Amino acid sequence: MTKDANIGKHTLERIAVARAQIKMFALASQSLSGSDMAAIFLKAIVSMQEFVREHPAPFLAKIYRDGKVSMWKDNQMLIEELKKFLS
Repeated sequence: MTKDANIGKHTLERIAVARAQIKMFALASQSLSGSDMAAIFLKAIVSMQEFVREHPAPFLAKIYRDGKVSMWKDNQMLIEELKKFLS
């Protein structure tokens, strides 16, 4: 998990996620206290577990303040980008 919501905007960071076959979650909100982040993760934990079971690696997903989890960059997008990068 990361609080860096810009990770999906940087090519080399996306390539690193794809190469490592990571299932990564990023907080959609930036300016949060530690207790706010903990509260969000507690709201989202069940959804995150289901999300991990349903979606193959690699992926980048966002977690919102209300605990909602949504796909940001799916495995197909990341793998295609990795293939282009390695060509």
